[in-house]
Amino acid sequence: MRSIIDRLQKLVDDHLRIVRLVPSILGLCGLVLISKHYYLFSRFRSVFEIPNELFTRRLKLRGVVASVSFDGELKIIHLPRMCFIYRSDADCALPVVLPLTHSRRSIEWMRATFTGQPQIRFVPIGLDHANGRLVAMIYVKQQHQRRTWVLH
Repeated sequence: MRSIIDRLQKLVDDHLRIVRLVPSILGLCGLVLISKHYYLFSRFRSVFEIPNELFTRRLKLRGVVASVSFDGELKIIHLPRMCFIYRSDADCALPVVLPLTHSRRSIEWMRATFTGQPQIRFVPIGLDHANGRLVAMIYVKQQHQRRTWVLH
């Protein structure tokens, strides 16, 4: 038993550089796989760039509301999970609608609620191919009430 440990120790000592590199290489491979699986660095600039896998897995995406139109369509600028530099690309905002019918008061409420929100979360449900819009559920965190509002 002692000779096996001595051989293993000699092998490690002879190849110390490789032994030190293995955890780093495995960590980088894991990071690449996780970032591909959860779309950590991907920024979606069009609703047609969003992969179908996101609809089936119901992953939450982050974003900033650029505007709310008179018919209840939200323009959301998608922010990836690992966003180091924020650029406000209003021309790349995703057109998002909620799966419900709006009244005038609900649109006013949405404008009042989303104006000034630093971030929202939204879960893609599907695509409205006819109008080129994303159908999604929206999650807004209210700061003063410590409540999460779910709109669907």
